[in-house]
Amino acid sequence: LAPGFDTTRAKALADAAIDALRAPIDAGDARVFIEGSIGIAPFSALRDDRIEVMRKADVALYQAKAAGRACASVYDGALDAALRRRGTLAADLRAALETGDGIAVHYQPIYDAATHRIVAVEALARWHHPTFGDIPPSEFIPVAEASPLITMLGAHVLETACRAAAAWPIEVVAVNVSPVQLRDRDFAHTVAEILARTGLAPHRLEIEITESAWLDPRGTEPETLVELHALGVHIALDDFGTGFSSLGRLSNAVFDRIKIDQSFVRHIIERSDDVAIVRAVVDLATAKGLKTTAEGVETAEAATLLALVGCDWLQGYWFSRPLPYAGMAQLLHEHVQSELIDA
Repeated sequence: LAPGFDTTRAKALADAAIDALRAPIDAGDARVFIEGSIGIAPFSALRDDRIEVMRKADVALYQAKAAGRACASVYDGALDAALRRRGTLAADLRAALETGDGIAVHYQPIYDAATHRIVAVEALARWHHPTFGDIPPSEFIPVAEASPLITMLGAHVLETACRAAAAWPIEVVAVNVSPVQLRDRDFAHTVAEILARTGLAPHRLEIEITESAWLDPRGTEPETLVELHALGVHIALDDFGTGFSSLGRLSNAVFDRIKIDQSFVRHIIERSDDVAIVRAVVDLATAKGLKTTAEGVETAEAATLLALVGCDWLQGYWFSRPLPYAGMAQLLHEHVQSELIDA
């Protein structure tokens, strides 16, 4: 409690307390280091209920922890609203997964760079909320990852995608996997069961893991990636170039494909340095025996240049946006008919 303090002085006091906590503590033969996070709630002794003040301080504490911990944060009403929405979404997402209402899988086609033939699709989770409308994955995936819901959601998307791909004339279906799933030691067993139920051959499934997730200090279970590879499942390193992968670590990993991040692809026609970066990634992949997919292809000129640089597969809005199941099935049917006519 700091009577008479404004938020600026309270923040300075909290920062000083956090610095004091960082001082090492000698505990027998060991030296212990601790850190603290602090939530600050301004209040008026005449107006505010003490329970509500503590709740606001707790909300601010949550904000401090979300910002990386070991810092102080002042209560913000906007965060309070965000937390309420997050709680609502978590409850509604669970209900949607249990009933199957509102959760869908869309598919974005992936094309061979040389022939422009559809060779694969990437499965993407979509959620239409009955009240809020379409919820972007950037909002509902973190909600799922903060609870066991990610296991339910991940299994639903994986099984739905494998079942669809088993009947489609494509080589591969790519499915994004959360690092939370990869830390589950039973994940490879779950994948094996889904492949058996859907009848999809293991080599036709590609598990995508983002580079940032792969580099996360909390890590993924390396045994899980090895077990997936042993099943015959392919592993792709997604968003390559956004992290700081070392060549040594990349050499020891069980990846089959590198997906070049769209930030290097979107403006490749205008930026010669992006061309050099993409060419370097392709050369690295070739040297390691890996395939490449360029994401974010938005023009015919970019598609032509990426093929010349040596990319194997291309994906982006110039070819197609993600489509619902029926739309993807129709596109594949038309694609096959077109190939028959050309033949």
